[in-house]
Amino acid sequence: MKKYTILLGLMMMIGAFIACQQKAQKKSAKDIFAEYYETAKVDDGHKRALKTFGFADDKGGDRDTLNQGIQQYEAGSYDQAKGFLFSVKDSFDIASSEYSLAHYYYGLTCIETENYSNAIEAFKKVQQGKDAELNHEAKYYELMCLVVTESTRAKDLADEIAQDNSSPHQDVAKGILTVL
Repeated sequence: MKKYTILLGLMMMIGAFIACQQKAQKKSAKDIFAEYYETAKVDDGHKRALKTFGFADDKGGDRDTLNQGIQQYEAGSYDQAKGFLFSVKDSFDIASSEYSLAHYYYGLTCIETENYSNAIEAFKKVQQGKDAELNHEAKYYELMCLVVTESTRAKDLADEIAQDNSSPHQDVAKGILTVL
């Protein structure tokens, strides 16, 4: 009888150990998102570029509206920012820095308002531009959206970023891959 009690106790301990390991390895999409996402700050280079935009611009006020949208984003007024940015995000030539900035900050406001599908589309449009740094950021935030929506594409994009030696998010992507 004593042997069975010891055996039963040992089996319970092993079962508890295995259950704890499985629970530790299994993170939810929201846990992964919370661990790796933080609200993006407005880049100083973008602020300098925005100072050159003004009411008397040659785009019929679109640059000023872009500026207002980014300022609202920086102030944490995401719904207002989203309105400004939505109204101008497709007003600029696709090759322009304004086009990329408008879509990038629109995507960020969509994340903050939990509209991940619109954010993903915006970040894909940013990646059509020529700004390599902004493209890396857009790809990273697209990954965050795919993670939180539990998309099967998240693993592929995380792998792509992890393989890209020029990406500042390479290590984060590798960390995300370990839990996907």
